[in-house]
Amino acid sequence: MRMGLALCALLAALPARAEPAAPSAYVRLRDSDDDVRAAAAAELARDPQRGPRARAALTDALDDPSDRVRLTAAKALATYAEPGVLDALERLMKSEPSYEFRRDLAVALSTEPAHRKDPETTALLTWVLSDDPDALVRRAVAESLGARGDADALVAEKHAAAYDPDKLVRRAASAAVQVLAVTPKALAKKIEAPAADALEHCHPPYGICRCDGVVARAPACLLKVECQSRYREFLGNAAFACTWDGYPL
Repeated sequence: MRMGLALCALLAALPARAEPAAPSAYVRLRDSDDDVRAAAAAELARDPQRGPRARAALTDALDDPSDRVRLTAAKALATYAEPGVLDALERLMKSEPSYEFRRDLAVALSTEPAHRKDPETTALLTWVLSDDPDALVRRAVAESLGARGDADALVAEKHAAAYDPDKLVRRAASAAVQVLAVTPKALAKKIEAPAADALEHCHPPYGICRCDGVVARAPACLLKVECQSRYREFLGNAAFACTWDGYPL
């Protein structure tokens, strides 16, 4: 009896067996289940101690076969301001086949504080506004750029308001123009491109616009949408051609 009581006391004194630790988010990003991988990406986005390892894991997740995982990882990366992040998101924006994905990513980029005042982000968003093939994406970007309040997008919004083939995009861009035209930056001075450095280089998001033909136009540093507008002025002239940063329009 005493032996049994002693054994019970000994067993009670032993530390309880620890529960097995849950797999880390980095491990779960390689799980076979889409939902598990998406949840892991979202967890890394919320981690206050995240660093280069989390950024690298999320960047790898941009190649995930699941739309949901890729979008979750992309939105998480949009909260980073480190160099290289925007380049990865730009490649995704220009290659992703899903219009819903491109729309949601563009809206995330336009609203995240990490990219709120970044001119390269504005340049990417204005490219989406002028070049994305889906009207729903362009409309969302037109609205987001207006809400962003970045006067550097004013020229692109004016172009979309005048030339976008979709009526709802033109309407959204027109509303954004009304907002951006009264921002302090727009009121302080006209939105003008910087001068070209000996016509060999323009600072992003501007490029060298060259238009040659019967009617001569001096080369200038312009946004792509501005160069397109210049080209449209002479569409009826077969002998007139324009290039923007070396690419024909």
